[in-house]
Amino acid sequence: MKRFELQGEDVLLYFDEINSLEEYCVAVEVQAVFEVYDAIKANVKIYDYYHPEYQQSVAYHLSNHNGTFFVLFSCTAHAIIISVASHLR
Repeated sequence: MKRFELQGEDVLLYFDEINSLEEYCVAVEVQAVFEVYDAIKANVKIYDYYHPEYQQSVAYHLSNHNGTFFVLFSCTAHAIIISVASHLR
């Protein structure tokens, strides 16, 4: 990861290069500021900065609003594959 930015409620992660032969995992630690009942799903979106039409997103919902979740992704010449997990096995 090259750098990150906070833009409002969004966290932007910048990578110098993504190798299509590798899978990447980003761990994000979250802590609830307020307890929210019936919270809606959030989105993880990955896209090519120079070609934003090359993108993929996935909605996720964490049962526990505190802790770490993991974003796993890989990119090929034709697709971006994303999954979100609250723990890894």
